[in-house]
Amino acid sequence: DSVEVEQGGSGVRIWKPSEFLEDVFPEVLKALRRAEQATANHSQRRVAVDVGCGSGRDMVYMALELGPSWEVIGIDNHTNALARAVALGEREGVTVTSLERD
Repeated sequence: DSVEVEQGGSGVRIWKPSEFLEDVFPEVLKALRRAEQATANHSQRRVAVDVGCGSGRDMVYMALELGPSWEVIGIDNHTNALARAVALGEREGVTVTSLERD
């Protein structure tokens, strides 16, 4: 199976996360950064989960915004959508984990 990922010829990102996530995520990031600063043990595993991730726009957005110290997991019940999500992450230079569950 080949995975088709939308991409423009100019290297410009032609996808965006959901409007809700885009609106709320800056505040979430601020809260997470404050919590990180208050925690002396920075070796804790940090995980973000996108349930019903579909083709991964929000999952990849979270991975980009949170950075490499976070593991971002997307859960969906559509194999092809998960393949597109992983491909989008690869294209954007982030690692995301996909889980197929019903």
